[in-house]
Amino acid sequence: VIIVVAQVISIVNANCDSTYQDPNPATSNGCFYPACTPTTVAVTTSADDITCVHDSSFCDDRTERFITASELSAIGRICTCKDILSYPQIIGTCLTHASFSPMLYQEDCSEGNPLCEADETTGKYLVGDTSVPFTACDLTCDSKWDHRVAIPQDTYKGCSFPNFDWTVASRSEFKTMHGNRYGIIDDTLYIGGTIKHIDRGELSSILAILQGPFTKSDPISLYGTESPLVVFGHTDLLCTVASVNKNTGKPMTIFNIKGTKECTINAMAFNEKYIVAGGYHTAGGQLFVDNTGTCTYANDTLGDASAMCKDGQTILKAHDRADTAFVLLMDLDSNVRWAIQPWLAITESSEPSYSAYVTDSSVDIYGDVYITGYRVDLKSKATVAMISKHFGNDGSILWEMEFADAGDSLRVVQDASEENVYVTLQVPASSTTEVLGITCDPLVQTVTMCSILAQISAETGSVQWASLPIQMMA
Repeated sequence: VIIVVAQVISIVNANCDSTYQDPNPATSNGCFYPACTPTTVAVTTSADDITCVHDSSFCDDRTERFITASELSAIGRICTCKDILSYPQIIGTCLTHASFSPMLYQEDCSEGNPLCEADETTGKYLVGDTSVPFTACDLTCDSKWDHRVAIPQDTYKGCSFPNFDWTVASRSEFKTMHGNRYGIIDDTLYIGGTIKHIDRGELSSILAILQGPFTKSDPISLYGTESPLVVFGHTDLLCTVASVNKNTGKPMTIFNIKGTKECTINAMAFNEKYIVAGGYHTAGGQLFVDNTGTCTYANDTLGDASAMCKDGQTILKAHDRADTAFVLLMDLDSNVRWAIQPWLAITESSEPSYSAYVTDSSVDIYGDVYITGYRVDLKSKATVAMISKHFGNDGSILWEMEFADAGDSLRVVQDASEENVYVTLQVPASSTTEVLGITCDPLVQTVTMCSILAQISAETGSVQWASLPIQMMA
């Protein structure tokens, strides 16, 4: 064989031998192979009813049936590389740019040269070079031949569990607690989330508790404690803010917002006095918030969306056909100062124009609240990013900003020292935000959104500056 590489002519003397067996062969390639079985024999788990093969071309269509590696596995059978191609007999050898590799078909050596000839009848390279021996266990898995990659069985290297100090878990037969947002004040960890149904069953009421701590010395929390029991009707859904002692893992309190439809807390923020939480509840739902502070009445401000004040509760009602955002402010003892549904607008004859969602929140040293999120037009599906500031005493709007060309307002953080807030927004590709004066013009077409960081005056809501990456490749 004469090989020309980089204008240098070299002669390779191949020693091809059809009976040669590799004295030091590889024993595994992490691959399972298919098989052939006589058409007159049912596939079973016995050892003599199948013939392991590399691919279906090794089966006789007239007398044999082809079985993929996955089908073999389903009946508890496997074929490995040691079961095919007369292992450890050598197979074809390919030379590519002074590098040797195994080959069975011409396509395995598309950029090189076979050192030995193919079988005249089948076209397969079943003879290799004895000086550079390769066997079936040097081939790689390929799904086009109905191979299956074996799952490694030797990855377990001993115990290496994280060194948790403690764990707390929700415990209920018919409910599950989903934690979405977290925060720490002094020695208390706060968890904001949702309690959802698993199975209502036939019970008239259901318990939801936090159990803990689970520790290395007490893995079943035999000596742990439970949070105060929450008992509610089997049709109720809850938003919740739970608290846990961060040092001991002992559950402390669970504050709940009872609702008639799904309620989700997506945002939570803290200062030394207050917790602000926000999210949304689904169309047609009601939230019942025990309120020790101010309740602001709102009459059908978004079609059927409203706020009522009754018996020490603020009752927030979403529109019958539109998800509705909510936000509340409470002290560290879970006493609610106010609860509102922000970003509502007057619409025609009880027809909603959009759904609204809170994605993040922040609270300053005065108790004033900043929230971000977005609205979705129910007809066009267009999104409008929203940012607003609310008075700490009653939740009334101090200022509100809309970004009609921004798809979402994701996160907000308030800087008390500068009296500014910083927000991130998303802008669709080829769109321009008039308020920010920025066009999303990515360098590659697969990019669908640009992320923008903006500084906004905490006092007036005016944009101070906005920026985005110049080289947008992702």
